[in-house]
Amino acid sequence: MDKCSLIDFLLLRPKSKDITLEVLQHMILQKRSNLIEIGNVFDHLNIVYKKHLNNHIMNTSPLPNDYMIVAESLQCKVVIEQLDVYMHVFVKLVDKLENTKDDKKFTVSILVEYIRSLTDNKITIEHFLYELLINCLVINKMYYQLHQMVQYHIVIDSKPLACLLLSLESLYSPAHQMALDMLHRLNTAHEEIVEVLLSKKQVIPSMRYMSKHNMLDHSTYRKLTEIAISTDNSKILHSTKEEFVQRKVTSNDELDTNTKG
Repeated sequence: MDKCSLIDFLLLRPKSKDITLEVLQHMILQKRSNLIEIGNVFDHLNIVYKKHLNNHIMNTSPLPNDYMIVAESLQCKVVIEQLDVYMHVFVKLVDKLENTKDDKKFTVSILVEYIRSLTDNKITIEHFLYELLINCLVINKMYYQLHQMVQYHIVIDSKPLACLLLSLESLYSPAHQMALDMLHRLNTAHEEIVEVLLSKKQVIPSMRYMSKHNMLDHSTYRKLTEIAISTDNSKILHSTKEEFVQRKVTSNDELDTNTKG
């Protein structure tokens, strides 16, 4: 019996989740199947998973008819969700990679293939899968692949992932700019972008960004001037002062008083 038929059979049996996950573990951890067969198994699992989601969540995007015909023909008793695959297969796969220096490309390919299958089945991908993929890439110094996956949206933009990239800056310095670019693309993270810029004492770029998005007001005046003072750069302090004066957010006298204080 081929693996897809075996998986379909197991999904029809009640209380077969553990056995199904064991089969998946065996296929992947022991490398008993190639990537094409593993991808097909992921698709079979996720067709059923999508049907389960459609039955329980309102306003989800329905699958194409040919997918739903397959799903409905299987009166499945078991659903393998993202957390199941993550906990029982992927975490062990990454641990195995770290402990044995196993084929890192194979590990990344498996993670990407599962994400591909979820995407094809119109299933929203959980953050922890992206986090595992990014950490796996960074740990194995696969920085070019990380850039490619972010650039071509294999990894979908989000605030949590941008924060993860920021946390990886000490391991991979371009991660800071990648995170900033991701926040820009989201176009809903104005405050986060300002905080990232100010954390690097980039006062002028912060001020320009805040000006563009109408974020400069009296409440931001003290924070920006304090950071400008901390740079020990008179030009930055002067530019900050002039910006606020021109906008009539504060007066020269008030800013001079705060600067001296």
